[in-house]
This record gives sequence, C-alpha cells and structure tokens, in this order.
Amino acid sequence: MADVTKQVEIIFGAKNDMSKTIAELESEFSSLDDAVGKITEPLSKAFDSVLKLNAAVLALVAGGIALAIRESSNFNKEFALISTSVDATGNDLARYRDEVLEYSTTSVKSISDINAALYTAAQAGIKWGDSPDFMSKAEQLAVANNANLNTTVDLLTGTMNAYGYSVKDVGHLNDVFFTSTLLGKQTIDELGQSMGQVVNIAASSGVSLEELSAAI
Repeated sequence: MADVTKQVEIIFGAKNDMSKTIAELESEFSSLDDAVGKITEPLSKAFDSVLKLNAAVLALVAGGIALAIRESSNFNKEFALISTSVDATGNDLARYRDEVLEYSTTSVKSISDINAALYTAAQAGIKWGDSPDFMSKAEQLAVANNANLNTTVDLLTGTMNAYGYSVKDVGHLNDVFFTSTLLGKQTIDELGQSMGQVVNIAASSGVSLEELSAAI
C-alpha cells in the first residue's frame, strides 16, 4: 500500500508540478507573444512603407520609360531633318547619329537645343565629321555666356562663312565674342543680331572681326 501511495503521490505530484510548469510556460509565451506583437507591428508598417515605395519607384520607372520613348521619337524626327542637310549616308549616317547621342550625354544642353544647333551648323556648311568638335567648342561659348546653343552656333557659323574661318578657328572666335559681350555688357543673342546685320559687309570691306566686334 505504501508503494501504491508513493506511486500515486509521485504521479499526482508530477502532474501538479507539470501543471505548474505548463502555467509558467503559458505565461512566458504570452509575454513572448506581446513582445513579438510589439516587434511585428512596426515591421508591418515598415513593410507597408516598402510596398508603397516600390509602387512609387515602379511608377517613376514607368514614367521614365514613357519619357524616354517620347524623347526618342522626338530625337528621331529632329535627326531625320538634320540628315537631309548632311552628305552622310548608310553606315556614316548611323555613326554620325551615334556621335550626336554620345555628345548629348556629356552636354549640359537639351537634346532639342543640340539638334537645332546641329541643323543650323549643317545648313551653314559644317561637315558632319567636324560636328562633334565644333559643337563642343560652340557649347563652351554658350555656357560661358548662358546663351542658347543654337543662337551661338548661328553667330559662329555666320562669322566663319563671312571671314573664311574654319572649325580650328572657333577657339579664337570664342575669345573675341566672349570679350565683346563682357566689355559691351551684352548677350550672345544681342551680339548675334548685331553681327548678323553687318558681318558680311564688314568682311567684304576689309574690316577685321576684332575691329567689327569692338565697334559693336
């Protein structure tokens, strides 16, 4: 009997001890659940924020793609116009197109301003092979004077044709025009308008560019 009683005590004692242990575990898990809730709640909010950010990024990407497609269409139309004024065909025309795009990636001017200037340059007789070098030098003057690139190219090419200058002389022309706008307190637009009216007459009359620029 004593053995049976002992066994019962042991069994029921163990059960009681187990119940206590289970109760303690339930309490710990309850605390853990509260802790996890405190952690997962901000994480859930963060996750929602990430989803919103991803949606915003996707929208920007989609908008960027749409813009790129539209700008590509505009560029193709503008370049098609330029191509009618140059003697490049086939592979040369494709290479010229690539050079224009490559130049545009390093330029601070818009692609539309660049294409307009390229068309003006082509119309004025600038060879397509000389365009990248010429445009780079023309942009230096435009940026220094905060001027439109097309207006600057028009001024340079008009002067080059009147005086017989070439692309290698553009650096000197830039110096003359920059000094003229600086001392005369005028813009490239104003200088171009004044020069355009008299440059051919002055050149044919033997008046040097420096003298003409100083007079203006």
